[in-house]
Amino acid sequence: TARAAIKERFGLTDDQLSMMKLEEDSCEWYIKNDRKLYSLYYWLWQSESGWLEGNGVYIVDVNVETGAVDEIFYDNGLLGNG
Repeated sequence: TARAAIKERFGLTDDQLSMMKLEEDSCEWYIKNDRKLYSLYYWLWQSESGWLEGNGVYIVDVNVETGAVDEIFYDNGLLGNG
């Protein structure tokens, strides 16, 4: 699954995964190299008091036809400030 792929790639804990929220309004599908992909956007924010390691947006591109994870992207949201 997308969450399992994020956990494996970025070494997140089960607690972090449980706090992760799927941003359904941001999810979208597109075609890349004749593959139909669906982008799932997950947001992780662990503390109201500031940024913590792992916070940010995780985007998982899933092949619509096979269900396989195609690519995973991460943006910590710090815009070079961290």
